[in-house]
Amino acid sequence: MYDLATVLLLALLAVYAFRFWQEKAREAPRNYDVFLSFRGGDTRTGFTDFLYNSLVAAGVRVFRDDDSLPVGKEIDPELLRAIRSCRIAIPIISEQYAQSKSCLRELTEIMECHRKQGQSVFPVFYKVNVYDVRHQLGNFKKALSEHERQCSSEELQKWVTSLFSVTWIRGWISYAIANGHEGELVKLVVAKVSSELKTTWIERLPLSPILASNYPIRSGCFGEKMLRHRDLVDGSTYERWEQALKEVGSYKGWVSEKIANGHEGVLVKQVVKEVSRLLKNAQTHDPPFPSTEY
Repeated sequence: MYDLATVLLLALLAVYAFRFWQEKAREAPRNYDVFLSFRGGDTRTGFTDFLYNSLVAAGVRVFRDDDSLPVGKEIDPELLRAIRSCRIAIPIISEQYAQSKSCLRELTEIMECHRKQGQSVFPVFYKVNVYDVRHQLGNFKKALSEHERQCSSEELQKWVTSLFSVTWIRGWISYAIANGHEGELVKLVVAKVSSELKTTWIERLPLSPILASNYPIRSGCFGEKMLRHRDLVDGSTYERWEQALKEVGSYKGWVSEKIANGHEGVLVKQVVKEVSRLLKNAQTHDPPFPSTEY
């Protein structure tokens, strides 16, 4: 027996995930999997180069600005397109990162894509104190003070917000990984990226909900159980819940009570069979990536 909260959550996740992947499908084809944002003077020939080559060796398509743009060139439409088209962004926040307006603009675009498009962001805090990044202390405070004389207050505030926001995303702190041994840190990042990219076949699977027999979603008969939540959330949220339940009920799937008189074992076999059929279709698969656990 599923409770109402569980059904609501599953319905919301299913509908919004389906809409999200539909929007992604309409985007231009991706040329890169990962975008690296870094301060060249800090890490270009060291950690970033090590990470870049390790990702490429693992079969990952990586964009770094010194591959395609002249050194020192400000962020331009080509770079913005690269950020928006990548599945994963890895900002490597180092001591001098905030001294570069290009880096700060890249980070702002990355966080915008993370917020609006759900782009995965895996930050690496390279030899910096995360607290300093979050509250713009030390070199970060000094760099922003210098930019203040040359940039608008609106742009500066975007940079401050981006630096603050990225510190709340789970990533890696270099000195906390294997006592600062960068080889181990690179292995962790490559493993995480490979794992993330392996899951992309899910994007192409059609939505097939399993409807619990005690909640007739298609008929919309939730009555008092649904109304109990109306006072707990704002009106727009409640309307989205109702719409999500209606939409998920319109998709072809399985109604538990109609499968072998409610025998769940038969239902599970049918679901597994359908998923297996979809996975065997070679057109639904991404190129294979190395088998690495994270």
